[in-house]
Amino acid sequence: MRPTLIQRLAMAISLAASLVLPATVLAQANCDVADFNQDGEVNGADLTILLGYWGPCPVPSIATVTGVVRFEGGVAVANASVTSDLGGSTTSGADGSFALQVPLAPGATRATIFAVTSVSGFNFQGFRMADGLLAGTTTAIGTISVSAEGARSCPDALAWLPGIGSPGITGGTNIRVGAMAMWNDGSGQKLFVGGTFTHAGSTAASSIARWNATTGGSTPAWTALGSGINGTVWALEVFNDGTGSALYAAGAFTQAGGAPASRIAKWNGSTWSPLGSGLDGTVHALEVFDDGTGPKLYAGGEFTTAGGVNAKYIAAWNGTTWSAVGGGTNNTVYALEVGSFAPAPGGNCIFSSCGSTGSCTTVHSTPGCSDATCCCIVCIYDPNCCSVSWDAACVSLAQRRCGGPRLFVGGAFTSAGGSADNRRIASWNGTSWSGFGGGVNNTVYSIALFDDGSGVGPCLFVGGDFTSAGNLTKVNRIARWDTQNWSTLGSGLSSTCEALLVHDDGSGKALYAAGSFGTAGDVAAPRVARWNGAAWSGLGVGLSEGTSYALQTYAVDPIAVPSLVVGGTFTNSGKSVQSRIARWGCPTP
Repeated sequence: MRPTLIQRLAMAISLAASLVLPATVLAQANCDVADFNQDGEVNGADLTILLGYWGPCPVPSIATVTGVVRFEGGVAVANASVTSDLGGSTTSGADGSFALQVPLAPGATRATIFAVTSVSGFNFQGFRMADGLLAGTTTAIGTISVSAEGARSCPDALAWLPGIGSPGITGGTNIRVGAMAMWNDGSGQKLFVGGTFTHAGSTAASSIARWNATTGGSTPAWTALGSGINGTVWALEVFNDGTGSALYAAGAFTQAGGAPASRIAKWNGSTWSPLGSGLDGTVHALEVFDDGTGPKLYAGGEFTTAGGVNAKYIAAWNGTTWSAVGGGTNNTVYALEVGSFAPAPGGNCIFSSCGSTGSCTTVHSTPGCSDATCCCIVCIYDPNCCSVSWDAACVSLAQRRCGGPRLFVGGAFTSAGGSADNRRIASWNGTSWSGFGGGVNNTVYSIALFDDGSGVGPCLFVGGDFTSAGNLTKVNRIARWDTQNWSTLGSGLSSTCEALLVHDDGSGKALYAAGSFGTAGDVAAPRVARWNGAAWSGLGVGLSEGTSYALQTYAVDPIAVPSLVVGGTFTNSGKSVQSRIARWGCPTP
């Protein structure tokens, strides 16, 4: 078969550049590939054809995906290998950041980004979905958290550990820890604590402080953040507004560092600054979410304006201005969380067995669909979708599991974006609101995404003051949504659930709940409990009277077993005096 015209053009250009070939070889090659009009000779007519194709070659469709790789607990991972299921590879920088060039096949808009590293013989890995990819554009996906399941284990029984900076958090009235976060302020990973207090340990610190971990022989100590904040801190979040990573604090205050800052402020490691004119009511939650136009800092609370803009109970900050979020909600927002219902790639799906025709959201007789990543996700749960046909069940799975990351919002509202289906729990995908099976019958204070090993992938867990979810009753303050149905966690909690966190204590990931309850299921679990996917357990003898408001994984060494830090209004854990902050974990470093 003779080469096509395009093939012969390419061969001719290549041969013309090969000046080292003998003349006789070149002459024969010219007759074979340069006679474009096939008239038996190479002449000006062939040159005219060649010049007609002169110019730059087509540029491959490349999208750039940016993010940062971190160990669980927040420590940046340098030199991690970062790849995608569509191709491309790079390594993370000293601060964990990466920029990956992803080649896009025709019609491809989604990729799975993988990060892998090795520490002391343990392999740590993680992944995150990148949606809305377009050639020539950059998509930020935030943090890829890498972990080594089962690599870290505690040789001793877990226990309440010696106090953090004895005597803990003290001073003032209504003393409490309301929020915690891990952040590297340039001196290494540190624990930041916010709430209502005047002292952290023996250090004067107004409502916010930094705990220095024992590293390099340094002495653990509390440090104030300038002159602090003049009210209660209810939320802490790390966000890069384009000028570098910083810690953001929000709550019920009007000053930070002695300067005006209405309910929210930014700490860059040395100074405080406001976010425009701030918000007109208390902020209860902060979260970073990329709505498709770049990462933004979302705030939820009791406010109705942000930076002078009408923003009902939820607003977004892009680094310079505030904006409303899809019409907002009709009452207070208490919880924000970013996540996806998509499972890890793999399972029963083999890419080569998936078809490449048809829409993922349309029934058709051909196995598979045009979106390879969505096809893979669906076929983990229903292999028939990649071997028999893409039927209604496959479409339903695609609609529920392939939506990509979204912002989950919980609170006291009964509608979000004007929809009455969004009772106390809803999600925002950047353009529209969605509800979950009728929602719940009372306030949601906490949200987490957790794969409990039941085989249905990551599920949505919500905690609060409610007693029913959808048509399900007796859920008792905590419930699970599996993308189709609500379900209970045993007999639930005996009182309010204020916080939820997925944490690995060395025996595998589990869901931890904190609040004012005394029992979880039929187990004594004062103020904090652990759900492993099947049963509740307490943490030793638990915490004393009061309420636990915040949970945080504490890890400055990726090899050591991370510990769990609990903050609230309690004054002891186990037999130890621990004022408003306590740590549960492995006694052996």
